Amino acid sequence: MTGQATLRHILNPRSVALIGASNKPGKIGNQVLQNLMGQGYEGKVFPINPSEPEVGGFTAYAKITDVQEEIDVAALAVPVRAVPGTVAECAEQGVKGVVIYAGGFAEKDQEGARLQQQLVDLHKRTGIRIFGPNINGIYNAAAKLNLSFNPLAREIGPVSLVTQSGAFGTVMNMHGAREGVGFGKHLALGNRCDVHEAELLEYLAEDEHTKAVALFLESVADPQAFERAAKEVVRRKPIVAVKIGRSEAGRDISSTNTASDCGDDRAYDKLFQACGVIRLDTPTEMMAALTALLRQPPFTGDRLGLVTMSGGLAAICMEAAEAFGFRFPRLGDATRAELKRVVPEFLRQTNPVDLGNAGEEMLQVSMRGMFEDPSIDGVLLILLVNAYITDETIMGLWEACRGHVQRTGKPTAWCLMGRDEVPALVTTLRKHGAPAYTSPDQAAYAMHVLRRYGDIRGRSAEGG
Repeated sequence: MTGQATLRHILNPRSVALIGASNKPGKIGNQVLQNLMGQGYEGKVFPINPSEPEVGGFTAYAKITDVQEEIDVAALAVPVRAVPGTVAECAEQGVKGVVIYAGGFAEKDQEGARLQQQLVDLHKRTGIRIFGPNINGIYNAAAKLNLSFNPLAREIGPVSLVTQSGAFGTVMNMHGAREGVGFGKHLALGNRCDVHEAELLEYLAEDEHTKAVALFLESVADPQAFERAAKEVVRRKPIVAVKIGRSEAGRDISSTNTASDCGDDRAYDKLFQACGVIRLDTPTEMMAALTALLRQPPFTGDRLGLVTMSGGLAAICMEAAEAFGFRFPRLGDATRAELKRVVPEFLRQTNPVDLGNAGEEMLQVSMRGMFEDPSIDGVLLILLVNAYITDETIMGLWEACRGHVQRTGKPTAWCLMGRDEVPALVTTLRKHGAPAYTSPDQAAYAMHVLRRYGDIRGRSAEGG
């Protein structure tokens, strides 16, 4: 069986063993089992516990070798010193892969490094695949699989996250569920003694549920393999990455977190640029980027049109956009004539169009004019949610805007500000496919990310 075929079995398992399964609340072996069943997992479950005849309603086994059925993946909730021997037993039993939660390996001391080397040797000798050690688990919503000791959102979201920090993945999963950006896979790497990010990129390139890939990395295990895999992925779906190590503090903590050497940060910039990975600096940027990339077409233009209900917010948006290299060109004669028909003379009838406390007709006509104007490549919209514009008006605007995007191929980004209910409205809009934000600079940033991905797709099409 090839490495990719084995990964497919592990991430879509027909059977799971939990070694160290427990009936005691608070134990990792209890929490993982609760999360697995809470996810609705439908395969076979084999708890391994030498002192309990039953765990979580399942018949328990004293050791993994007592199970007389095929096991696709085993989760190991055992102490660090017991890990190598347990992995050896799993390999003897024909288990395809293991998930190792325990820390205290190479990230801790020389003894931990010795134990980790034993795991590397076991993989090389037996072929058993290893996630970790030092991870919080793996999660695949499409397979109803949560082998993590953290509860995670159950939706089959379009983003797959590959991360060296399990806590980062958990936070992004929960944050994404609140913000309308679903993470359907959470694949933790930890100390990465076997499975690494390039292999997972190869897997995700073919995964029908993955529409975008997010990475949190301290280092890259195999830069050449990573570049090959990433280039293949970005032909079909975007990759965004937060890579720490720009500062001495970041490099220092990574060495004690997963025993990673962050390497030369400038070299990583070149690597990501070469293979089309969009590098980000913060989780906030990651969420903003994914919100746009999942909902809008990539583009390569630099001419933006802006419809706004606030001149001050428009200025903030335009300054941010111009810093990213965008322009706000003069509108065509036909567009300006149409705007004069509905926009009073005391308001701004050019680009940006400042409508003040606009009514729905002014917003609809101005938005349509921007999309139809040949001098505009993408459209920004800033809305003030107040007594003059209702939630129903905004949803109607979005449905019209969605049609404009599909017809013209021009992307859009929205900024909503105003009432206390705005964050909830933004989330609702996102769930209906809108790239909506709560600040004008984030809307400009969204256009920047879409253009970066447009450039990447253009190079990929040319064979670059």
